Amino acid sequence: VNAPGIQLFAPGEEATLMRAIFKCGGMTQFAQGNKVKLIRYEEEGRSVQIVDINRVIEKGYLEEDVDLNSGDMIIVPQKFVNF
Repeated sequence: VNAPGIQLFAPGEEATLMRAIFKCGGMTQFAQGNKVKLIRYEEEGRSVQIVDINRVIEKGYLEEDVDLNSGDMIIVPQKFVNF
Protein backbone atom coordinates (compact mmCIF):
# COMPACT_ATOMS: atom_id res chain seq x y z
CA VAL A 1 0.00 0.00 0.00
CA ASN A 2 1.09 3.58 -0.46
CA ALA A 3 1.06 4.62 3.22
CA PRO A 4 1.27 1.58 5.52
CA GLY A 5 0.43 2.01 9.18
CA ILE A 6 -2.31 1.79 11.77
CA GLN A 7 -5.69 2.87 10.47
CA LEU A 8 -8.36 4.21 12.78
CA PHE A 9 -12.07 4.14 12.05
CA ALA A 10 -14.48 6.68 13.50
CA PRO A 11 -17.30 5.41 15.71
CA GLY A 12 -20.06 4.15 13.45
CA GLU A 13 -17.80 4.01 10.39
CA GLU A 14 -17.90 0.66 8.62
CA ALA A 15 -14.52 -1.05 9.06
CA THR A 16 -13.80 -3.31 6.10
CA LEU A 17 -10.67 -4.55 4.39
CA MET A 18 -11.32 -2.46 1.29
CA ARG A 19 -11.85 0.72 3.34
CA ALA A 20 -8.64 0.09 5.31
CA ILE A 21 -6.67 -0.23 2.08
CA PHE A 22 -8.22 3.00 0.76
CA LYS A 23 -7.25 4.75 4.02
CA CYS A 24 -3.66 3.60 3.35
CA GLY A 25 -3.67 5.37 0.01
CA GLY A 26 -4.60 2.33 -2.07
CA MET A 27 -2.48 -0.41 -3.58
CA THR A 28 0.85 0.25 -5.25
CA GLN A 29 1.66 -1.12 -8.69
CA PHE A 30 3.77 -3.79 -6.99
CA ALA A 31 1.03 -5.00 -4.60
CA GLN A 32 -0.10 -8.58 -4.93
CA GLY A 33 -3.78 -7.90 -4.28
CA ASN A 34 -4.95 -11.44 -4.91
CA LYS A 35 -3.07 -12.76 -1.85
CA VAL A 36 -3.81 -10.25 0.92
CA LYS A 37 -3.46 -11.82 4.38
CA LEU A 38 -5.90 -10.95 7.14
CA ILE A 39 -4.49 -12.03 10.49
CA ARG A 40 -6.94 -12.13 13.37
CA TYR A 41 -6.31 -13.02 17.01
CA GLU A 42 -9.25 -14.53 18.87
CA GLU A 43 -9.75 -16.59 22.01
CA GLU A 44 -9.26 -19.76 19.97
CA GLY A 45 -5.91 -18.49 18.68
CA ARG A 46 -4.63 -16.89 15.54
CA SER A 47 -6.38 -17.27 12.20
CA VAL A 48 -5.09 -16.32 8.77
CA GLN A 49 -7.44 -15.66 5.88
CA ILE A 50 -6.26 -15.03 2.31
CA VAL A 51 -8.42 -12.48 0.49
CA ASP A 52 -8.41 -11.54 -3.20
CA ILE A 53 -9.02 -7.83 -2.66
CA ASN A 54 -8.56 -7.22 -6.40
CA ARG A 55 -11.93 -8.93 -6.96
CA VAL A 56 -13.53 -6.50 -4.52
CA ILE A 57 -11.86 -3.29 -5.68
CA GLU A 58 -11.38 -3.83 -9.41
CA LYS A 59 -14.26 -6.18 -10.26
CA GLY A 60 -16.88 -4.94 -7.81
CA TYR A 61 -17.53 -8.10 -5.78
CA LEU A 62 -18.41 -6.05 -2.69
CA GLU A 63 -20.00 -9.05 -0.97
CA GLU A 64 -16.47 -10.53 -0.72
CA ASP A 65 -15.18 -7.54 1.29
CA VAL A 66 -14.31 -8.60 4.84
CA ASP A 67 -15.45 -6.85 8.01
CA LEU A 68 -12.55 -6.00 10.31
CA ASN A 69 -12.26 -6.38 14.06
CA SER A 70 -10.15 -4.25 16.36
CA GLY A 71 -6.57 -5.53 16.28
CA ASP A 72 -6.77 -7.23 12.89
CA MET A 73 -3.56 -7.09 10.87
CA ILE A 74 -3.48 -6.82 7.08
CA ILE A 75 -0.46 -7.83 5.05
CA VAL A 76 -0.32 -6.96 1.35
CA PRO A 77 2.53 -8.93 -0.23
CA GLN A 78 4.69 -7.50 -2.94
CA LYS A 79 4.97 -8.95 -6.43
CA PHE A 80 8.35 -10.32 -7.38
CA VAL A 81 9.71 -8.08 -10.12
CA ASN A 82 12.74 -8.88 -12.24
CA PHE A 83 14.48 -6.12 -14.16
